[in-house]
Parts: sequence; structure tokens; C-alpha cells
Amino acid sequence: MLEGEPPQSGRSRNTTIAVIATTARLTKAEAERVATLAHDGMARVISPVHTQADGDTVFCIATGTDTSGLTGDNAVTAIGTTAAVVLEQAIIRGVRAANMAP
Repeated sequence: MLEGEPPQSGRSRNTTIAVIATTARLTKAEAERVATLAHDGMARVISPVHTQADGDTVFCIATGTDTSGLTGDNAVTAIGTTAAVVLEQAIIRGVRAANMAP
């Protein structure tokens, strides 16, 4: 697209879906924020990302079993930032593994 090629119309075959799972205790709003922060990992390694034709998305689930005491904004920032890095690395690993497949 940056070189002037028009985007393909119709359905994309390049949707990326990720799940961030944590043992932290997060509210629904906090889990949504973690997922939003984790989207940065996609943006670092997928181009273009979040186009109108794809379904790139990140979900966050939290079991609430962690007893470390990290909660609220501190937990969201720590988990979301870490999740972005881990998601970035996972996408790179996945692409490399797919390229090596017979």
C-alpha cells in the first residue's frame, strides 16, 4: 500500500488473534486495557495491522488467582507492557516456523 498498490478488497486472509492469559485479578475494564496495550505487540511486527478487512484482535482473560498483591493501574501497566513484548515475539516465532514448514 505504501508503494501505491491499492489494498485488496473483500475478505482478508491475514487475521491475527491473540489471547493474553494472566493469573492477576483484573476487572473487566482492566482486562480490556491489558488487551489494548498488548495490541502494540501486533503493531510492532505486522504491517498493515488492523485494516478494515481483517479481524486482528487481542483478548485478555484473568483467573484472579494471583496473591502477589499487584492490582489496579500497576498490574494493568505491568501485564499489558509485558504482553505486548511477548505477543510480538510469539508472532515472529510463528512466522519463522511457518516459513520453515515443508
